[in-house]
Amino acid sequence: MGRKKGSRNYPLAFKRQVVAEALAAPSIAAVARKHGLNANMVHLWCKDDRFPYPRDMNNREILVSPEQHGRDGSAVNNGRQTMLNPDFILKKISDEYARRGDTHGWYFLYGPLAALQGAEVAIVGLNPGGVGTPDDICVSEERGSAYVVQKWGNHAPGQAPLQQQVRKLFEALAVDPQAVLAGNVVPFRSPSWADLAEPKSAVSFGQSLWHEIFDHARPRLVVAFGREAYEALLPAVGASHVEEVLVGWGSIKGRWAQGNGVRLIGLPHLSRFSIVGRPQSEAGLAHLFGPHWRCPEAV
Repeated sequence: MGRKKGSRNYPLAFKRQVVAEALAAPSIAAVARKHGLNANMVHLWCKDDRFPYPRDMNNREILVSPEQHGRDGSAVNNGRQTMLNPDFILKKISDEYARRGDTHGWYFLYGPLAALQGAEVAIVGLNPGGVGTPDDICVSEERGSAYVVQKWGNHAPGQAPLQQQVRKLFEALAVDPQAVLAGNVVPFRSPSWADLAEPKSAVSFGQSLWHEIFDHARPRLVVAFGREAYEALLPAVGASHVEEVLVGWGSIKGRWAQGNGVRLIGLPHLSRFSIVGRPQSEAGLAHLFGPHWRCPEAV
């Protein structure tokens, strides 16, 4: 079943079909393109009470009672909407994206949404890089960790230099990549950080997202890539006692801080400094990660 030709009035059954596909897919934009629709319009359909709603990104009904739903269908905890609901994440980020007027899309979580509930390890970059289209948006990567399953550039899946470094980090921490809460402080894509409009407001928005996420996920270890991401996450985890540590790459240093039972690690960006698995960097990494550096022989 398709749209009525020559008309913007789509049959209700067609809308239901598109909404069901969109809520089951990791990218609403991809579903919109499949049907020749505008992604923003599909977003609006996903918030329409006439359609099966709310559901998670695997098309499973969200098991909360009617009084636990906000007016937009997002889960509510003690009267407060939560980041455990993918539809709430979608709306929150999409609204800010529209307000900002960005044009390269956005990408939030580099792994499954299930990691929002109880992940012990979080890995957070600054923002997704590259050039995208306005409708190129994604809440999460439901196939697994983007560092393992995605094809970046001309490399085989999981084999881009940064992916290889992060996979070695997973091994050194003895964690299942799919169980890691991975994403970006700022979800909005830009060719480079310098190209991002209103970077201060973007970071402030990202801090509010991660503060709420950490309230729910409560990871014991948070790893930030780059100094900007590390400093942005300091207030989100309530960390203090900052220490700098040489990582065996000239004068390059990593940082760590502790607070509220969370250890926050700031690594130099692994796309430029391949320190994981490098013998000269082993002592510095072991010092940074402390008891979390469980299996250095794995790297």
